[in-house]
Amino acid sequence: MEEVKKYPLFNRDRIVYKLREDCLRIGAEDDDTIEIKSDISFWLEFIELLDGTKTVEAIAKQMNQKYGISLQKTYTFIKQFEQRNLLELLADSYHYDRRMDYFQSVITYYSSKGLGGVELFKKLQNIKITILGCGGGGANLALQLCQLGVGNLHLVDPDIVNCDNVNRQVLFTMDDIGQMKTKITQQTLKRKNPYITITVSNKRMNSVADVENEVQGSDWVFCAMDEPPYVAQRITNKACMELKIPSLYCFSQKSAGKMFMVNPAVSGCVDCLLKSCDSAEFRKLAGLFLNN
Repeated sequence: MEEVKKYPLFNRDRIVYKLREDCLRIGAEDDDTIEIKSDISFWLEFIELLDGTKTVEAIAKQMNQKYGISLQKTYTFIKQFEQRNLLELLADSYHYDRRMDYFQSVITYYSSKGLGGVELFKKLQNIKITILGCGGGGANLALQLCQLGVGNLHLVDPDIVNCDNVNRQVLFTMDDIGQMKTKITQQTLKRKNPYITITVSNKRMNSVADVENEVQGSDWVFCAMDEPPYVAQRITNKACMELKIPSLYCFSQKSAGKMFMVNPAVSGCVDCLLKSCDSAEFRKLAGLFLNN
């Protein structure tokens, strides 16, 4: 069994405590707790070993020496814990660093949902997302991705912070008026999360080539540009389809918001969605937006 070489790490979000002398409880949420009503000392010792630094095989040896339990039995216990999202099996030994403290609530949330806390966090730390537009949508996206553990962001926006941005765009203050949105977003996020790498560009996206130059090497592209309407989304879509990069589109109007994702060679694309309104009249209108 290859999995006996993995390192079980108990989910710190799952509080372990004695409810009574004959009852051990795991978890504190009303709808997701486990009660064990026998061999309390055994289970407390077993859980203590699940610290991410010992392999399944090493844990089994200790349990065998003290309790005579076979490797298969220990492995069964660990798999049952894993199925209940009480632990995750790491490919490598768990090494604590300061980032783990900073992202602890995120990691334990991923673990409790069965998504793999530490392993998913490592993947997020290594991906790069480009966000086109740092206004009401893009700045919020950047903040959320920063706090979720994404390790690399590239921010693109040609605009400065205006007075009317401050009331409705979450990262800006009155002191930021006149400064580039990308600069303020970068500075704010770095103060929030010192472990993230953020690059910026103030180039305006006027063509497919412009977008391709900015999104090269990205794992995802989030298009939060709202001008010119529908044209910005289409040139981003074309660039991402050419480069085979998954992309997400989000924009809002007074009474509605829209969000959809495009995965090249798997899903439809922006042009598929807008095909019904593509006409000579629409292209004329788009031209007016572009030249206004």
